[in-house]
Amino acid sequence: MMTYAKNAVIYTTLGIFFLLSASIQISYAGPWLELTKKFDAYDYDKDGIQEILKIGALYSAKEPEPDKPLVVILVEDRITHTALPILNTVEGAAGSVAQSVVQYANDLEAEGYSARIVRVQLYKGPEDQDGLNLLALRQFLKEVKRLYPKFYALTLVGDFSSAVIARKVLRHKAMNDPDAGLMFVNGAPVSKSLKNFVLNGNPFAVQVSTAQSGDVADIVLSDLDGDWESRYIKKAKMTGLMVILMKNPTSNLNAAYAVRMFGKDIIENKVRVDFFYLDDSPFVLNFYTSGTKMSFRGDPAELLTGLADVTSIGECAKCTLLLKPPANAEVSASDKLNPNPISIPDILVSRINARHVAFSPDLTLVGKDQKKKLILNGVPQTVTFDSANLDVKVKEKQQEKSCLSFAPDTDDFDCLWSPDLSLEQKLLREYFARNHAYRTALTLPASLMRPASISFDLADGGLYENNIKQGNPSWANLSFDEAKTLGLVVEQATTVQLARWLTVPAILRGVKAHSTPLHSTFGGSSSAEAFSTMGKSWKFSATIQGSETIVSPNYSASLTAADFYFYRTLYENKKLENSGPRIYVHEGCESTSLMGNTTVTKGVDADTLFGRRQGAESLLHFTNGLAVVGRSVVSYDWPDGVSNALGIGETLGHGLKAYFLKSSQNASLTNVADDSLVSAKNAYPWVIYGDWSLTIRNR
Repeated sequence: MMTYAKNAVIYTTLGIFFLLSASIQISYAGPWLELTKKFDAYDYDKDGIQEILKIGALYSAKEPEPDKPLVVILVEDRITHTALPILNTVEGAAGSVAQSVVQYANDLEAEGYSARIVRVQLYKGPEDQDGLNLLALRQFLKEVKRLYPKFYALTLVGDFSSAVIARKVLRHKAMNDPDAGLMFVNGAPVSKSLKNFVLNGNPFAVQVSTAQSGDVADIVLSDLDGDWESRYIKKAKMTGLMVILMKNPTSNLNAAYAVRMFGKDIIENKVRVDFFYLDDSPFVLNFYTSGTKMSFRGDPAELLTGLADVTSIGECAKCTLLLKPPANAEVSASDKLNPNPISIPDILVSRINARHVAFSPDLTLVGKDQKKKLILNGVPQTVTFDSANLDVKVKEKQQEKSCLSFAPDTDDFDCLWSPDLSLEQKLLREYFARNHAYRTALTLPASLMRPASISFDLADGGLYENNIKQGNPSWANLSFDEAKTLGLVVEQATTVQLARWLTVPAILRGVKAHSTPLHSTFGGSSSAEAFSTMGKSWKFSATIQGSETIVSPNYSASLTAADFYFYRTLYENKKLENSGPRIYVHEGCESTSLMGNTTVTKGVDADTLFGRRQGAESLLHFTNGLAVVGRSVVSYDWPDGVSNALGIGETLGHGLKAYFLKSSQNASLTNVADDSLVSAKNAYPWVIYGDWSLTIRNR
């Protein structure tokens, strides 16, 4: 048995007595208190909607210590109050979320930081304006930096707004690229025999596309000297423009090109709202249509005119393309001096949020058989409903879907689950308890202080040997083969093997698998195998038999998704109680993305839709996580520098910043003659869910 798990109990039973109540506010006169007052009821863009509804010091308003690095902890006001028992959990006597955050601040202070907690309530209503909320917070943070030059890091506790970045990128499609032989007409690919456009003697077609480049991009908050304000767009038509130019085979003129512009449905065909737009493909395309000269730059203003919806411009003999270096408008003057001009974080940022995964089976749904509910004494059970009655219950919840729409082997989440504030608070308290236990324990088991990696479909490719293993110099002699023997490294893993790997103690873990905002994909496992390893499933499926709907806790027939249900099952069945805490670096695409971030109106009515069942946050809160480092975009990069920074005793946040710094020194990423420019800002969508201040402890 490991001793680590006991530390959380010690914290709960012994450590809480010295914490002051979160409701106590100590007032001090000084710039810090005046600063928070300045941004109370703050309307950033003066449109009559306050982005910051409330902001104020929590627990202490005394001045930060000027000779220490300042850490600001922003806590969402909604979670700082004790919740009433909503479903099957209650806010216990162990303390409040606010008290847990105070303990976290005390731990930071003990490590040499000056930590200040600020309670915040941001706008949440019918307007889609997460970006404006962030710009308002950004003004507060910039003022903190001005008054306190040693402002070092920011921890967001609760459900804070996130930034969506859309980036226009110039892509040069070589003719041996299979995509170069395709054009799109009204969204349908049409095969064409293309001749090459030649630039500097290199043949290629040219594609200009506007695509999402991260929907949780904390660089907007961490880069305090850049110009993100002018990059914000409230509304624009971003159609995924594609421009293809190629040499006109019928003309002898050097400047003769056939030009096609296809904007419909290539990536998306809708009006986008609430995003930061990076124009990294400045160009001017001059062409003639119906004898009239036209110019096109592909910026949002032109996209709004509908020009990007032109299906075909046709051939012309007087088309010219003027290419310019990327403007990098968001990048500060000093950061533009780097070989690859990208924004560099001025402060470290991380998020600790449980709202997206704090759902519980709805106990207001009562079955026919003796009024049985979905959960009995913490265990899922089979319940038979009258189908018509169940449908009425859903209408009462004002959901669009009908519970009669169950497909085989699926869980109609809207019908059976509801947000659970008490569970959200419980998960946050548990997070801070294990955080405190890890960073303050006098001794940690040797079995915990090890590296581990797991992969499926994507080969390990050095994930363990060249990356995770670099997190501590003492791991140098732990070979790949030995780690496999110990169960620390698993390749081509099934979901059941993943569940077993999670029970093996290891502090730093790499995950490499195809992913979405909801799950990572692993090899299939049978229901019987999953049950024997993980216990009773917390995923429900329903079948309709006549006038009855039978809802049962079941694994899917071929379990391949490591998702909310998968991790929740391990958590509820207490399968990881003695396996210790862990830090994850997740290489899967969109592992930290939020489902619905670009499609759901993020107002009050969308609380149960936006970001729910987030995969990385499920991993963080249901598997003893301390942090998950991941990206919110489809890409293939690795955050080079994270493991190495941990290996020399630096914090996780410093490690992620190292990736930005390394990218900024890579001049090859600015090459316009190939696809390198697409990767120039790969660092932007990488974020930390959990605590930036973590290190790999050596004692």
